[in-house]
Amino acid sequence: MIPAAHAHGSLEEAIPGAQPTSLAYSWPPGASCAKSQVRIAWNASGIFVRADLEDEDVTTAATGDSQHMWMLGDVFEVFLEAEGAGFYTEMHVAPGNHRLHLRFRPEDFEAMAQKSLPLSALIVRPPGFESRYMKTPSGWAAEVRIPVGLVDPAGEILAQSRWKASFCRYDAWSDARPPVLSSTSPHEDLSFHRRHEWRQLCF
Repeated sequence: MIPAAHAHGSLEEAIPGAQPTSLAYSWPPGASCAKSQVRIAWNASGIFVRADLEDEDVTTAATGDSQHMWMLGDVFEVFLEAEGAGFYTEMHVAPGNHRLHLRFRPEDFEAMAQKSLPLSALIVRPPGFESRYMKTPSGWAAEVRIPVGLVDPAGEILAQSRWKASFCRYDAWSDARPPVLSSTSPHEDLSFHRRHEWRQLCF
């Protein structure tokens, strides 16, 4: 499970008291993975995610929203799926606060892989979530505020709500070295879309 702190006041105020979760699984196998932690707070209207990412070389070629962030450099990714929703949500934040918002039905990822569905059909424009990028002494941080309606058509989070979540990262370099990928999910194969390996978000 991934713990999330219940916010009785503002979501931002609840974050320091939230238990951190590490992006402990990395690729390629045996790769040295920079320390990455997420904290999550929630109330009935949505969730707030803070990611603190150690990074020796903060880099991206992204110049605006809705670009292919994972191909352009560093990116923090959020995957969320509410039980019974019939879709799941993927959200990216890159340095400079450039965002990408994708919405998948379960069958869409396979259709995209088979090139029968273009990625452009899955992009939500403009992105429906708010975010903030910060440079830190050890790398960078991202804060993401996600309205519940982006994830759950029920429109409200309750203590008994069941969501699955995965938090992932591309740690890129400004030279020719390949990026190191990491996740909170123990993926047996390298695909962040293996939803059966995502973890339950504990409200």
